[in-house]
Amino acid sequence: MTAGIVTTPSGPTSGYRNRRPRRPPGTRGAGPGPIHRLARGLVLVAVLALLPVHAAAADDPPQGRGIDRACPDAAQNLDRFTDTAPGTHYATINCTGYYEITRGSTGAAGGRTYSPQDPVTRGQMATFTTRMLELVQERELAMEVAFLDDDVIHQPNIRKLATAGVVQGVGDDVFAPGRHVTRAQMATFVTRAIEEVIGEALPRQSAFDDVSGTHAVNIEKLTAVGVVTGLADGGYGPDRTITREQMSSFLARGMDVIAEYAAFPDFVEPVDGTPSTDAWESVPQPGVRALTGLAIGSHERFDRVRFDLDGEFGAGWRVEYASEARRPGTDEVLEVEGDALLRLTIIGVDPDDALPDGVETWVAERMNAPMKNVVTEVVNAGVRRGQHTVYIGVTGVLPMIVSQLSSPERIVIDVFRGFTPLPPTEILPPLQPPPEPEVVSSFTTSLVAGQARNTNIHLAADYIDGDVIAPGATYSLNQGIGPRTSARGFIGNGFISDGEVISVVGGGVSQMGTTFLNAAWDAGIRLDAWRPHTIYFPRYPMCREATLAWDQLDVRVTNNSPHQITVSTRYTDTSVTVEFISIPWAEVTSWIGQPFDIVGGVGGAFSVSCSRTVTYPDGSTSRDSRTWRYNEGYPG
Repeated sequence: MTAGIVTTPSGPTSGYRNRRPRRPPGTRGAGPGPIHRLARGLVLVAVLALLPVHAAAADDPPQGRGIDRACPDAAQNLDRFTDTAPGTHYATINCTGYYEITRGSTGAAGGRTYSPQDPVTRGQMATFTTRMLELVQERELAMEVAFLDDDVIHQPNIRKLATAGVVQGVGDDVFAPGRHVTRAQMATFVTRAIEEVIGEALPRQSAFDDVSGTHAVNIEKLTAVGVVTGLADGGYGPDRTITREQMSSFLARGMDVIAEYAAFPDFVEPVDGTPSTDAWESVPQPGVRALTGLAIGSHERFDRVRFDLDGEFGAGWRVEYASEARRPGTDEVLEVEGDALLRLTIIGVDPDDALPDGVETWVAERMNAPMKNVVTEVVNAGVRRGQHTVYIGVTGVLPMIVSQLSSPERIVIDVFRGFTPLPPTEILPPLQPPPEPEVVSSFTTSLVAGQARNTNIHLAADYIDGDVIAPGATYSLNQGIGPRTSARGFIGNGFISDGEVISVVGGGVSQMGTTFLNAAWDAGIRLDAWRPHTIYFPRYPMCREATLAWDQLDVRVTNNSPHQITVSTRYTDTSVTVEFISIPWAEVTSWIGQPFDIVGGVGGAFSVSCSRTVTYPDGSTSRDSRTWRYNEGYPG
């Protein structure tokens, strides 16, 4: 079961008598009850509906909404993570941790590290958003849609979120769980989740000049309701990777929108104490009227039973384990499902004929627990001599916390699962055996047999052979090869410095830069950094070549495909080859233009352009292009 409480509230069919109007259930202190929240939510809808769909950007930047409706004070100040500090996202990180939407970034430090600056992957996003949806909808989502590559730890939540229509694959039944999520994509995920819960479209407000394309509508919707705000430069930054701390604000503010629309469950009050199997009790006080209703819920670490009372000054009660369930004052033994019994005795209730108008007594015989995890059912033993007795069936003698909360009055019993670790997530089989990895791109450059530089090139090929680039990971060729030192086997050879060829240890390794770059180019993955030589060498394709210098010039790529890439190299006396082994993903078409702005004829300076178009499985495309000027080397 995911984070949150799935509740079965008592309702019109629960066996009430003396049914007269009463105070709305679930109110807190002087705060509004559900009916008032509904009215306020409808007012919000009406006001927001008056906003223009494409309003001009306001003079003042968008302001983020608060989270008080969805996150109680205890949630906003949860002291759970050791690597977070008060700041913009502190309260939202605490709130998502309170609801166990996020549970820490690793198992280290007892799960108390959050890693706020780490990027969020599509798989993680699916889990975070699914937990939020199941929390607020009080039910487990269906799981009917599947992907070829979702046999990972986030698999159930990927399938649930896709079934709900909140996420889609990237094409060819592939989800790409390891790919990083952008701020634009996160806006779409959260908007769809909110609209899934409230059952209507959010209003829109335009506020950012850098927003366009597929996700623009959803960014405008979240802007209108205060879920998203701009960056320091005044833009939205749609293509920036979202971090874990930013993700917490998206989700916590999204929950607050849901609460504003009166669609957030009313079970968020915290409880205090240390779980124990000992009896819990409270001294009777005047003012108790009756037990008016109850709800049963299931959380990750405990099951909760909430008893609603009519009264103003606090109930008297006792909760303890009992050997049998017997109706008070009789020999009647009540059947209660479970291996152990909890008995709640509420002290000082009024007889039925003394109840004032507006008070409804709960008189149903029993209520089944929705999930039957720890609590199995609640059985009503009735009222006798000012005491109302209720039995709770549980699966064993387990520790509990009992708290009394006021405004309105209620008794909350949380029965814990013995603090045993949660079972591992079940990994379901994929739809079909995943495709076998193959060579998705290969590039070869020529060598002149017998040259000293070949030693350095062969050695560089050996160092990167077998390196793995995980989905979403960035790879540095400089780091893959490592420092070019004599101790690591490299020798002196030519290197271009300020237009002059000098001898340095590791000279010639730049040929591996060109070979690797072109393999990445043809694989269709993202090219983050590369720079051609200042002198053109005919053994390389014009424009599409790269030089290397330790800590200065690098070839860096990011595997934005959904599949792992393994780098494979081979060489002879006359060539070196780099292959990328993975699952076929994108299609690449390339173009190299004719030289122009030629100065000095053959051997002189010239410029040239090159580009590639990447077509992704979903039909979308991206284009890379570069124009480079060589100081010499025009081939004629």
